[in-house]
Amino acid sequence: MSRAGTLGLIVNPIAGIGGPLGLKGSDGEAAEIAKARGAPKVAPTTCRTFLKHITKRRPHPTIYTWAGEMGEDECAAVGVPHTTLGTCKDTTGPQDTVEAVNRLVDTGIQLLTIIGGDGTARDVAHALRGRKIPVVGVPAGVKIYSTVYANTPEDAASLVQAYLRGDTQLQETVVLDVDEEELRRGNLHITEDGTLYVPSSTRYLSGSKTPSPAWEEASKQEVAEHVVDDLLHPDTLYLVGPGTTTKEILRQLGHRTNLLGVDLVKGRTLLQADMTEDQILGATRGKPVTLILTPIGGQGFILKRNQPITQRVLRQTRFPANLLLLATPHKLATIPGLKADLDPDLTEKIPKYLRVVVGRDTQRVVRFLR
Repeated sequence: MSRAGTLGLIVNPIAGIGGPLGLKGSDGEAAEIAKARGAPKVAPTTCRTFLKHITKRRPHPTIYTWAGEMGEDECAAVGVPHTTLGTCKDTTGPQDTVEAVNRLVDTGIQLLTIIGGDGTARDVAHALRGRKIPVVGVPAGVKIYSTVYANTPEDAASLVQAYLRGDTQLQETVVLDVDEEELRRGNLHITEDGTLYVPSSTRYLSGSKTPSPAWEEASKQEVAEHVVDDLLHPDTLYLVGPGTTTKEILRQLGHRTNLLGVDLVKGRTLLQADMTEDQILGATRGKPVTLILTPIGGQGFILKRNQPITQRVLRQTRFPANLLLLATPHKLATIPGLKADLDPDLTEKIPKYLRVVVGRDTQRVVRFLR
């Protein structure tokens, strides 16, 4: 039986703004730095994509949202009927999210959709304090470690509709967040920040990021040794993406770089570390470049749009022919397949199956999940 379709919508307008600049997040000072550098806001665009998919499906939910760029502007831009609550400040913060959540819940919404990242989910969990309000996250942040978020805006719309049709039940999930300051130092510190109730779905939800166990180091070293010894060519440019597996390559070359950064290597020489989107575009324009990437453990994402290797970068390269994917056998065992949060034109270019280097002279063929 279909549930009453009343949907609350909250946008964190600064979510993801620090990604293309390589800031490892958008909390606090990072957001101010990104705005000062003229970084475009990505959450509003993500929200519009979500709303376009929502309006294609039935039943159409009745949308309640917050004023200004916390939801009202995007509903108006897409032409979606909505009811606006509250007022939006020029600069928004966690307390604005908490206020919006409480007011929207008071209207009797059946489901809350948030556009943001792990920091947004943390603020929503603090506002709800265990109240059993269904939440679906639309990924727009730099950090997406929690299972609150769908794989893509389209998947979020599908999950909302599945819940409204009564096709899925709720599951309680832990909200995870990462210390951004430690990330910028190259350290990954994950904390638990409450719980939220999410419609259950192995298809649409991204899954929780799974850190690499300590005993996996030997496998990472073997993969990296194979790349360094056999796959690096002296005249080729390589963009080395984030992750402990890929950074082992830099370590074996004698370089220490940020775990979450993107580095440019030519042969065995580090040309530039922890690059921004603009730096990558400038350094690789008109030149062939290979992307060395590893999937996120527990999730399977090889590319996410709110990172320095942006869609602009991919369109400038020979993507996806220039992919060199690495993973340990254990990491592959934690994911159902490979994923990418990209626009449809780029997603459609990716083959149904991709090769992943898992050891010396050893590869596995892994399915790409559309």
